[in-house]
Amino acid sequence: MKYLIALSSLVLLFIACGNNTIEEQKLKPTPIDSTAKADSILNLTYNKTNWSITLKNLAVWDSCKARQLDSVIMFVLKLPSNWGRTRDAIFGLDSLAYGQIYSYGRKIGDDYYAYLHNPPPPQQIVEPDYYPMAEKPVIYLYPTKEMQVTVNLDFNGTDLYTWPKIDGAEWLVTARPDGMLTDTRGDQFPYLFWEGKQRDFSWIDNTSGFVVSSLSVETFLQEKLKVLGLNPRERADFITYWGPRMHKSGYYFVRFETVNYAKAVPLTITPTPTSAQRIMMVFAPLSSNRKVKEQLLTPFTRKGFTVIEWGGMELPSVTFNEF
Repeated sequence: MKYLIALSSLVLLFIACGNNTIEEQKLKPTPIDSTAKADSILNLTYNKTNWSITLKNLAVWDSCKARQLDSVIMFVLKLPSNWGRTRDAIFGLDSLAYGQIYSYGRKIGDDYYAYLHNPPPPQQIVEPDYYPMAEKPVIYLYPTKEMQVTVNLDFNGTDLYTWPKIDGAEWLVTARPDGMLTDTRGDQFPYLFWEGKQRDFSWIDNTSGFVVSSLSVETFLQEKLKVLGLNPRERADFITYWGPRMHKSGYYFVRFETVNYAKAVPLTITPTPTSAQRIMMVFAPLSSNRKVKEQLLTPFTRKGFTVIEWGGMELPSVTFNEF
């Protein structure tokens, strides 16, 4: 229920009350005693099976409030069916929505007249409470000889976590050809680790990808990651982390972002590597098998000082063109 209350509050904040059309403004009731209005709203018929009737009655007094509640209801009813909390959200929807009406009626007060005649305050920009997490991007460094390497991460997001820990977003390590890294404290690591919440994910291209059955996830990943240039150790690291995460739904939409991801989250590496492959796997659960335009993967060949990075980002849902 805490989730539902927070959700309704968020959705209500996103909806502007000041965008009424001229026709809607003409429908506003003549100013009356606010107590009479509050009594009328508190006496609205609670119609559990057909919310449109209740909302229509509420709109007589306040079309904006009716639209707000309609948006909350529609948002909850369109939650993904395979999300574990969807059933709880729908079950508590009636009580939540009617509770909003009841609270609204109780708190009307003398500002009703001002609502009818004064322009509403400017709409506030509200930060969404959900950002997709770029999970476990790990960076492998393979120089041709032992050398000091500086890696700077330009991440535009929040909740950045790094290992080994760094001040700011720059690592200084000694890298060996076998991939083992040593930081300035003398501690050794097989790779550099970071993760954080993305603020901008417009770089994700959902026009093509793959639809994969959870029964064939491991085989699929082995095949595609080999094309993308990951060696056996890196493929094993990838699959043992993401494989278990891709067995909670029957099917998944999967896409491997490389060029777009590298532009969205730049890395500056000194000395400059001869070859670099940066992979962000974006995936989302599907309720059934679907057809999507297949993504064309460009084979990657390692040359000289090589940098490999992989990570993943799970989205709650994704929209794409079916074929």
